[in-house]
Amino acid sequence: MHMTEDAKRIIDDSIRAVLPDAAVYRALEGRRFDRPVTVIAIGKAAWRMANAASKALGENLREGIVITKYGHSEGDIPRMTIYEAAHPIPDEAGVAATRAALALADRMTAQDEVIFLVSGGGSALFEQPLEGVTLDDCAEIRRTKARLYQEVRAVYIHINKQKRRRTSERYYFGRRR
Repeated sequence: MHMTEDAKRIIDDSIRAVLPDAAVYRALEGRRFDRPVTVIAIGKAAWRMANAASKALGENLREGIVITKYGHSEGDIPRMTIYEAAHPIPDEAGVAATRAALALADRMTAQDEVIFLVSGGGSALFEQPLEGVTLDDCAEIRRTKARLYQEVRAVYIHINKQKRRRTSERYYFGRRR
């Protein structure tokens, strides 16, 4: 093999090894649970993580809820209810899915086995406004957060460019002395 092919294979293998579904499967594969397990998965990778948990748990999976972004579900998972909702701005579907997950949690006892899987996007997808706060309020907070993030990021990028320029000039001119 050539070095380029080796590098590509190493990169591809590394990425596959840290994918959420692979990580969940490795964590659960061969583990023994005293009781049937309930899975709650939220986030953009929730479907993939829940599917991996289902495969690893097999018949030991009692039930589960998956809350993921629209278009991220890849089909049914045995004994799991799948919800899709908006991300990054929450919608009513996300609130309804969150209610279902919380209702499931309310039925659990201290003796129940639960696996709670969270990936990126989980906070937007798992939304239940506090009393006196509307879903529109939550959406506006997220829009403001996104806008502020972009503004802070632009300043950060500018500062880093200046820092890199000054550092490279220092090394370049320092070597010329």
